[in-house]
Amino acid sequence: PTASYPTLLERMLASRYVAQQPQVVNEGRPGESAGDAEPRLLRALEVDRPDAVLLLMGYNDLSSSARRIRAVATMERMAKDVRGYGARLFLATLTPPV
Repeated sequence: PTASYPTLLERMLASRYVAQQPQVVNEGRPGESAGDAEPRLLRALEVDRPDAVLLLMGYNDLSSSARRIRAVATMERMAKDVRGYGARLFLATLTPPV
């Protein structure tokens, strides 16, 4: 979709870094928890070989304190995996509705 976040991000990066060819690979899945994403991240690091990774995670784990605790631990492991791979890490989440 032309208005999706990954598409818009790729356009913004391309306009900012004109001497490079940034490519955004969307590995996200709507509604998934951080735990569901962890195994796929490891595969994506090997297949896509990214220079940078944006982990936009956690929003779907806000329903209970137990899920939040698990999500934090999972995201810490994911961050360690990304850094261990040698990619630059950007960690983000959406703010919950008030």
